[in-house]
Amino acid sequence: MAGLSEKNPQNLSFGQKKRVALAGVLAMGTEILVLDEPLAHLDPAGQRDLVSTLDQLSITGKTIIVASHNIDFVAEWADRVIIIAAGRIIADAIKGCSWIGI
Repeated sequence: MAGLSEKNPQNLSFGQKKRVALAGVLAMGTEILVLDEPLAHLDPAGQRDLVSTLDQLSITGKTIIVASHNIDFVAEWADRVIIIAAGRIIADAIKGCSWIGI
């Protein structure tokens, strides 16, 4: 985010706003991140950058909880996927294991 410190936040792109928000949360030293639709409204390059950042955070031991309708992203990226419908858990899977219907 170097070079944007003097820029009015309202003039940042959507992706830049997401990065600033994530940086602010990380600056607080949190160990658990909860993200709602993190790839929404990002172009492909922005999505790749964010996924790379999430990968790096995960490697350092951060717990990342993602709520998303983007099943392709979730299935590829997450270590565990829980599918919720009408407020109930309907499936649960850990990467490399079979789906468990609930």
